Amino acid sequence: MYKVLIADDEKNVCMLIKKLIDWESMGLEVIDIVHNAVAAYECIRTRKPDIVISDIRMPGYDGLELIRKSIELGNPMDFIIISGYKYFEYAHKALGMGIEHYLLKPINQRELEEALQKIIHKKRTEEEKQQAEEELREEIYESQKKMKKHFLTSVMSQQNSNLDLIQMKEEFSGAFSENYFQAFFVKVDFPAEAGCNLDSLLVIIEGIIEKILAGMKCEYINSRMKSGIVTVLNFDAKNKDAIHNMYEFLMRQLIREMDKFNMFSVTVGVGGYVGTITDIRVSINSAVGAVKCRLKKGVNRLIFAEELNYAGVDISAILNESEKKKLENMVDTLDSFAFHNFLEAIMQSVRKVTFYSPVAVYDMLENIGHIIIETLKKNEAEEEQITHLQETIDIALDRNTDEENLVRDFENQVVSCMDQSIQMKKSRSQLPVRMAKQYIQEHYREQLSLEDVGNAINLSPAYLSTIFKKELGINFTDYIIYCRMEEAKELLKNSEKSIAEVAEQVGYSDSRYFSKLFVKVIGLKPSVYRKLYS
Repeated sequence: MYKVLIADDEKNVCMLIKKLIDWESMGLEVIDIVHNAVAAYECIRTRKPDIVISDIRMPGYDGLELIRKSIELGNPMDFIIISGYKYFEYAHKALGMGIEHYLLKPINQRELEEALQKIIHKKRTEEEKQQAEEELREEIYESQKKMKKHFLTSVMSQQNSNLDLIQMKEEFSGAFSENYFQAFFVKVDFPAEAGCNLDSLLVIIEGIIEKILAGMKCEYINSRMKSGIVTVLNFDAKNKDAIHNMYEFLMRQLIREMDKFNMFSVTVGVGGYVGTITDIRVSINSAVGAVKCRLKKGVNRLIFAEELNYAGVDISAILNESEKKKLENMVDTLDSFAFHNFLEAIMQSVRKVTFYSPVAVYDMLENIGHIIIETLKKNEAEEEQITHLQETIDIALDRNTDEENLVRDFENQVVSCMDQSIQMKKSRSQLPVRMAKQYIQEHYREQLSLEDVGNAINLSPAYLSTIFKKELGINFTDYIIYCRMEEAKELLKNSEKSIAEVAEQVGYSDSRYFSKLFVKVIGLKPSVYRKLYS
């Protein structure tokens, strides 16, 4: 029997929960009912329940704090969080803490039973895995699962030649029993500020998919793809209609789940039917393309690739060799203003195509991004900078659900990279001057020459003289005099050294020459300066 703790500050709710479930028949025992978080925590600490059904808001501290404190105890347990309102922020945080079950009041008996059954099933599975017999069955299952996962990963990598696909057919065809294949892509969208643990959310979504497909006559494989899940179905042609109807039900279930979390949306793209294992990539690509069409159709929709009738766009005709060369030159010169105008003109050309496909927008931006990345590599840009740009472009392409925002976000990432490159170039050009200044400030008392400083920092005297004047606006000799005079001023103000001693300490053996130079630079005799400022 698994032990259950019920915690809610409303006594009626607690009694309702207890009456809704036939605990004994499910192999469960309610060990306690408490009405505040402090009592709940004490029960968890001392009696170690397997399942805790807790309100999200209770006296003492809220449900999230109860979860956190309970996790710290190290006791294996599962939480079912309940709430009278849609506390979206709490739901996000609960997801981030690994909580998979979040129910809204009034509590639905079926939903509560399903949540309990999932937990029971998970616990029993974990216990069974400890047994030698189950370990063997699990090993066989995992082997088959890995085989199919490897197949799907190989297809999605898009690195296989036709020969590879033929070899894959020979290698993997035994893993599939039916001759009909179809892919669908469940894509989750949310703004950066949502702060959700995506992994936890995708676990929930994958669970919904698997639960629905378990009742269908088909085999399937799931694989994570950025912020979504790609599923490939394998089924008999006679079940085509049932599979089609399944998508409608899946969409309703996913939207129902997303309603628990503010600012989240989901889109399901369904690829075309294919009859051979070697064409699965075609179905996957069309499913992903259908999701991309949310730019025009909107989110929280089921989009069938075969029902789309957008016009294709000839990317190579718009982004021709001449335009590519222009783009490369802009990256070479880091001209963000020219890039802005270039991108506007290119996208305008795409939009001139009547009823153009949103997929063309992605394809165009991906092509432009590729050219920029390759040009940066050719120019030997910092590897970290290139990697960061690629990552931010990928995020922009993955998360934006509006065409205007997508293009603007893409442009912002590229312009930000250009600005960063300009700053890095400027910093690199200033580095030799900074090194020269530091060397001079440490050795200005000595008889320094351009050759001395150049040798110290591995630069030719001529180049050092040029960049020194360019960066500081004064020549090398004047800068040495400036450093010496600044030190002389400090010594005159703050020491009792004689003028001759001050002169010698800052690098002049001739005190008369020092005094003349001091008057020329500062405008006062050293003795007068001392009287005025000491």
